[in-house]
Amino acid sequence: MKAFELPKVERLPHAARRDTRTPLRGVLRFPEDPKVPARLLLACVLGCMATALCYLLLVHTSVGQRMDDAAYYGAVRAGSQHSGFIDTQLRRMDERSLKVTMVAMFGIGLLRRRPILGIGGALVVGAPVAATHVLRYHVLDRSPFAVVSAIGNTFPSGHAAGAAGCAMALVLVSPPRTRGIAAILGGVFAAAVAAQVQVIGWHRPSDSIGACLLAFACASGVAGVLAWTRPGRAQKRRRQWGAFGVMVAASTVAITLGALSAAQGIGLSGGTASPAVQHQAYVAGLEVTISVVALLMAALLLLIGDADFDDGWRKAIAAARDLLLQRRREAQPLVRKRDPKEVGGRRSSPSGGDVGASELQLDGA
Repeated sequence: MKAFELPKVERLPHAARRDTRTPLRGVLRFPEDPKVPARLLLACVLGCMATALCYLLLVHTSVGQRMDDAAYYGAVRAGSQHSGFIDTQLRRMDERSLKVTMVAMFGIGLLRRRPILGIGGALVVGAPVAATHVLRYHVLDRSPFAVVSAIGNTFPSGHAAGAAGCAMALVLVSPPRTRGIAAILGGVFAAAVAAQVQVIGWHRPSDSIGACLLAFACASGVAGVLAWTRPGRAQKRRRQWGAFGVMVAASTVAITLGALSAAQGIGLSGGTASPAVQHQAYVAGLEVTISVVALLMAALLLLIGDADFDDGWRKAIAAARDLLLQRRREAQPLVRKRDPKEVGGRRSSPSGGDVGASELQLDGA
């Protein structure tokens, strides 16, 4: 007597199983196009190298120190009539205002339902200021290669770094449709602060330029990490060519004027000790600083483009829930569905008749 014939339970082959790819990208996604984060991270490295090069050429060489100090003494001699007003406004950029700005950037991220983007914006504001403090007071020095200066090491400028970081953070957290306007307004603010610290004699041109380069390195580094771990793009592709063109044009005009002022100063007699040469160096330093700020803002806008990082906490939570549910499904083996011909526990026999699953088959009957 044969054993009872029961429906066979077969495991599906591995290739035929349900697609078990986990929605990890909802929690920690990776970019479909790795060129975007690669460009941003490369810009971060180049920004760090440019900051170091600015320090080496303008602070650690005899020619650089003479040019830097000439611009500083030219600002002191010029004595702007608005020095009191500028001094009051710059002194308001203290630790409290820095914290408020960081909270504001994080708040923008929360309002856009992108908390990780808000954290990144806060880092872009605070990191350059912290880095300038460490570099200025604990790492870098200013050896007198040319002549002993009236002030010691002031590289880099904390005020310029804070203003540039705020402008670049605004570009990072802004929606793609308003990013161009944010870049222009932020660039104007950063350039104004970077120039004003020179006007009232707080800093040399190298201090402002180095601080803006350091802020660019921090902003591009944070944007690169976000582009790698929390990528995203706007629903409608937007090109910021208008704002980009405005900033490139401003940078070109400023650097041209700076080159003319420097050439005029070089043509004067008396060397860097001459008041006329110092005035031309001061003007050229302001114009070059404005050009560098405009160029860095244009570069950051071009690198970020229409990217809209971090899709928000709702999608992340939903993806995490889907991940847990799919893990549970993976733990349960999948079985093949019954043949449609099976009805009520009966199947077709090879001879054409129906044989019950519980009927006995006798040997030799």
